[in-house]
Order: sequence, then structure tokens, then C-alpha cells
Amino acid sequence: MRSNVGNNKQVKSAGLRGKPPMTFSKSIAQQRTFNRNWLVDGGASTLISSLLSIWLILFPVMFPYQLAAESVHNAAASGSQLIPPVTQDEVLRAWRYKVAQARSRPVNIVVIGDSIACCFGPANYDNTWTNVLRQAEALRYGDHGSGIIPIGKDYGLATNPQWSLHPNGGTIDTVPFGPFQAGKGAFGSVFRLQGAAKVTVLVPIRPPDGISLYYASASDSVAGIRVSYDDQAAATVDVESTPTLKAQRVEVPIGKIGSSTLSFSVASGEGSAYLYGIEFTYGKTGVSLHNVAHGYARTEAWGGDPEAQLSFLPQIRGGIQLAILSLGVNDSINRTGTTANEYRKHMSAIITYLRTADPDMPIVIFDEISTVAGDSATPLPQSSVRTQELQLAKEFNVGYISPSNVFGTSEEATDRGYLSHDKVHPTDLGDRRIANVIEQYLVSSTADRVQ
Repeated sequence: MRSNVGNNKQVKSAGLRGKPPMTFSKSIAQQRTFNRNWLVDGGASTLISSLLSIWLILFPVMFPYQLAAESVHNAAASGSQLIPPVTQDEVLRAWRYKVAQARSRPVNIVVIGDSIACCFGPANYDNTWTNVLRQAEALRYGDHGSGIIPIGKDYGLATNPQWSLHPNGGTIDTVPFGPFQAGKGAFGSVFRLQGAAKVTVLVPIRPPDGISLYYASASDSVAGIRVSYDDQAAATVDVESTPTLKAQRVEVPIGKIGSSTLSFSVASGEGSAYLYGIEFTYGKTGVSLHNVAHGYARTEAWGGDPEAQLSFLPQIRGGIQLAILSLGVNDSINRTGTTANEYRKHMSAIITYLRTADPDMPIVIFDEISTVAGDSATPLPQSSVRTQELQLAKEFNVGYISPSNVFGTSEEATDRGYLSHDKVHPTDLGDRRIANVIEQYLVSSTADRVQ
């Protein structure tokens, strides 16, 4: 049986059954549903609504400048001016309008960043701040799924432990494309599979309602992509042949209940498969956080050629309702020679690309934590990075938030248990604190919250 999944993209089913009702009790999803129903339908909703209404009236009056004071770095040290609170309110107004729709449609957050955003530092991957923020937003507004999970274990591109690579006598290499342009940002490319090679991702314990594969098509993609669950072939993605690599998304069949792994390989002995990542979705409402950050990335990795480097973002179903930019550490500490002007140019290119896709897209620059190496770096110390970030926030009317008031100097952050032994990447505690800072920033302005 064949089913259409988009223009010139088809999946051949291998008799997979539909997902039966969940059999385990007290699941996270059921608990969230119970909590939401209790709040909305129970007798407590009237009291909570009344108290919340009073708080929404008093908050802007009592604390009009608290958000700006807490979220903006002490710019006096770098000679920058503070961003007027109205700028932050405008950014959050746009976000508030977007997130108010999460009860009736999916809302997508995208994080563009480096190793601090993607994965490095915490002993427990679940404590990476992007994962903690995903969980917090899902609890607040509903869970729509994982967002894009880029491939990236081994080959110097470790992003998360969910993926594994298996050459199996074939070959797995990287091709300059997407966020991995050759010579830009000091790291590789999308993964190209040939022969018997395959990549495998762990299937969530909670069975997904939908699965999207993000991949690229090329002139040698005609063999298609084989989809397998627990090493049993399940379907084939028919890939169109394109003269140059082209970003694509396709829905793949859901495996049998209890499937633990999902693998992708070339459908036949000839041709290549170019893979970027996977997405698991739940329902038709709630929040997804797409973490496309990668280790070792400088701003050049995203802003040197954003038309190619960010080409998978337009494939996200429903568009992007919030973009968080978390870059700058590698521009400082990796002796790349990045200048302030180059940093500003790359960040401007990223923002411009996102605004071209959606002129009303809320964008927030998240300042990196202080590091000894970054503070003493040349020619771009972190003080210069912060100066540029503040100027960009004013120029493009985007949000800006800094953890510096919470983390303090690198020495203070280390004493507080926020920095790992390399004094660059956060610990589990540090990453959870970052998520807390961002979450407070996103929810603190309530003037335009839609009830």
C-alpha cells in the first residue's frame, strides 16, 4: 500500500498497525490531562481565576521594571545602555499572542546555539537547559512533542545520546549542507549513508502520534530511504532526485506498540541517504521545542550562509512562534579570530533570515554565561559579545536576557556549582538554573496574556 505524504514524496507501508490505546496507567500524559482538567473544569478554577486576575492587574503596576532589571546584563561594565523595558514588553507581547494559541494549535520554539544549548556539561542529558525548558513549557501550555532531534553522535558532533551510528560495512560520512557548511563554524555536515550503513534513534516510551523525518535529497537519492523498527524493515521513503541538496520533511509510519528503536538506511545497495533528524509529535496542540544547536558552533555556522544553514527550519509544520539565539562562547574562546563586526554581521544575518520567514516572529537573544576563557579572549572577549547583543536587540527589536545576575562571574558560578570542571559548560544544576532564568523571562510580563 502506498500513501501520499507530500509533493513527490511517498512512503510504502509494510503493514504496520495503528497505535492502540495506551495500556500503562498514571502516564505523564494522563497526569498532565488530569491536572489541566482539574484546573479548567473543577471547582478550584473559579478561585484560581480570581486570584490570577488580581495578580495580572497588580503585577505591571507593582513591578514595571523588574523584568528589565533582572534579565538585562549589567551593561555598565561593557559601556552599553540598558534596553528600554518597552522593547522587552513588545517582544513578549508577540510571544504571548503566539503562545495563547497553544491550546488550539501547535506552537514551535526553535533554539539556535552551540554546545551549551545542545548537550555538553550535565551528567544527565535530561538536565540540558533546552530539555528542561521544553518540559516546563509543555507542562504550562501542553506537550506537542520533541521538536527536531538532529543526528549527531560520534564524528565529533555529539548532540545527544538518543542517536547511534552503525557503518555495518557501508560508509557514513558528512556532506557540507544545512547548518554544517564547509569551513563555517568549525564542524561537519549532514550525514550521508551508503551501502549497509544505518543510523538509529530511540523511540520514546510514550508512543508518538506522528513521526517526521528531516532529510535532504540529491542527485543520488533515487534509491530512497528504508525505515525499520527494531531492525525489521517497515517502509520505504521515495526520495525525489534533485541536482543539489534540498531540505525535505516526510511523515513515516508509526511502529508497533512497544517498538524501542527506529532506524534509517539506504533502501537499496546503490545511492545515498542524506539524513538530518527526526521529530516525534503528540496530538494537535501544545508546544514543541526544536533544538537545532550543535557543539563547536560559532555564529558563522548559522549566519555565514543562513539560506542553506537554516534551510530545515521552513520545513517545520506550522512555522516558528519563538526563536532563541544562544551563541557567542565559541566566537570568543576558540581562537577563531572572530571580530566584533563579524559577530554582529553573522547574528544580523540569522535574525534577518528568521524575520524574512515571519516578520512578526518573536526572537530572543540569550547571553552566554561568563567564562574565564571568554572574558580574557582576543579579539572578541565576552564583554564585546554582550555589547553587540545589546545593540542587536535594540536595532532589530528582539528580546535579550542574561543569566549573569544569577551566575555571577565564572569564579562565583563555580563556587555555586553552576560550572563544570572545564569552567565553560554548565553542570546539571547550572543548566536547570538557565532554564529557570529563561522561563521566568518568558512568563514574567503578563500585561498582554490572553486568558
